[in-house]
Amino acid sequence: MEPTEGIEIRMEDCRWTAIDLGTIARRAHKAVCGELGLGPETPGFAVLATDDATLARLNGRFRGEARATDILSWPASGERAGTTGFRPEDVDDRGQDHGPSGPWHWSGSLGDIAMSFETCAGEAARVDTTLENHVTHLLIHGILHLLGFDHATGTEVRNMRAIETSALAKLGVGDPYRSNTTTG
Repeated sequence: MEPTEGIEIRMEDCRWTAIDLGTIARRAHKAVCGELGLGPETPGFAVLATDDATLARLNGRFRGEARATDILSWPASGERAGTTGFRPEDVDDRGQDHGPSGPWHWSGSLGDIAMSFETCAGEAARVDTTLENHVTHLLIHGILHLLGFDHATGTEVRNMRAIETSALAKLGVGDPYRSNTTTG
C-alpha cells in the first residue's frame, strides 16, 4: 500500500496504473471535506484497486449480490461525542456542521473502498467521460458513504447528488447526473 496523505492505495490490478489513483483519491477527499466543512484532521481511507471478479466476490459476501459493481465502501466506526458515525442530518445545505454532539473525535481511518477497473472503465466509456473524471465521481460518492450518507430516500438522493456535483464542479468535473447517469 502506498500512503497519500492518509489515503492508502492497494493495487491488485495493474490496469489501474493507467491513472493516478492516489492523486484522484486525495483530490476527491479534499473536495468532500471542503463541501462539508471538515478540517484537515479528517482521516483518510484505503482503496483496493481491483477487478470485476474481486468486486463480485465482495459484493456477494457483504451485500448478497454476487455480481460485479463499480465501487463498494465499508465505513469505519467514527465516533462523535455520544454517537457513532457521521450524521448527515447535522450538516446544513452548505455543509456546515450544526450537530448537537459537537465536533468529530477522529480515530484511524474513515473506512475502506474497493473499485473494479473493468466496471469503472466500461461505465466511463458508456457515459462518454474520462476514466479519471468517472473515478473522481465514484470516489466522492464512496467517501460520502464512509461518512454515513446514503441514498435510500428521495431526500437523501438529492442531498448526496448536490454535494457530489458541487464537489465535482470545484474540481472542474461536469455534473454526471445531467446525462441521466447515476451512481448508487
